[in-house]
Amino acid sequence: MHLLLRIKIKTLAYQSAEMRYEENLAHAHALILKTAGASEARELLHNIRTGTLRKESRAANLAYGFLLGRSYWQMERTCHEAPDFIRVQQLAEQFSGEDKRITRQRFACWHDEAKDYLALVPPTTHATKPAEHIELRQLLPAPKAFAISIPAGVDPRQALMSALIQAISHGGARV
Repeated sequence: MHLLLRIKIKTLAYQSAEMRYEENLAHAHALILKTAGASEARELLHNIRTGTLRKESRAANLAYGFLLGRSYWQMERTCHEAPDFIRVQQLAEQFSGEDKRITRQRFACWHDEAKDYLALVPPTTHATKPAEHIELRQLLPAPKAFAISIPAGVDPRQALMSALIQAISHGGARV
């Protein structure tokens, strides 16, 4: 069933590209003919592409990532507005291939994690300066680092492996 959602995502991308092409064509006609009708057609295509089609594409990509087991923050590190989680859930239920109750339970957990992430990193606006934006690295704990010294005449790979094994066994590092 994931395959059908991938096809939907590719179809949405194709529709967006075609609409952009037709939008540019209508814009060229508006410039050449200087008629209001061509300009209105361009505006209509632009609004559909940047409104309806873009939101549907975003929801489909989020649903696909959810079905693959990815968390929200892995898919969208920054965003300008919160996604339509209701549409994401509808698409996930439609294309999951499992019982809808199970998908709803999994989605509820995923949605809670997404809301927690959005509470920590609120959606940005175009006016937000990059320095004001919270980096994900600031939210996660810093990894523990260690240094090793390799004596002369010892194979560096062997020394590194033994140091890693020792650090992991003592709980000092994660691999």
